Amino acid sequence: MENNTPLLAITMGDPTGAGPEIVVKALADPEVQSLCTGLVIGDAETMRAAADIVGIRMAVHPVSHPADIQADGHTLNVVDLKNVDVATLVRGRVDARAGKAAYEAIEKATSLALQGEVDAIVTAPLNKDALNQAGYSF
Repeated sequence: MENNTPLLAITMGDPTGAGPEIVVKALADPEVQSLCTGLVIGDAETMRAAADIVGIRMAVHPVSHPADIQADGHTLNVVDLKNVDVATLVRGRVDARAGKAAYEAIEKATSLALQGEVDAIVTAPLNKDALNQAGYSF
């Protein structure tokens, strides 16, 4: 069955904040699934941890290209930037590494949109202080 819903590049947001959990909850919602296909841009391990935190069982499927997604409603497709070491970040604490990871996700999502690979971009919550600490003046 062909999926004709818009493909959205959804950045994971700040990996030490609520962004990843918000993304998991949204993409697990059947109503959201009926309206769009989500492609998370970020770190697969961060998204696995987020799914565990919110208690939602979704298989995390790392992809390198939007054409590789599995649009089955039970899979969290992630363009895995492999840019977060989950074990070294403290949830709820501002960290330049988290700001850098969030920025890199936005860059990748923007690139995919400009290339016509996705239909739109959605950004999960960011921490402007973390972005500033990472050298991205906001």
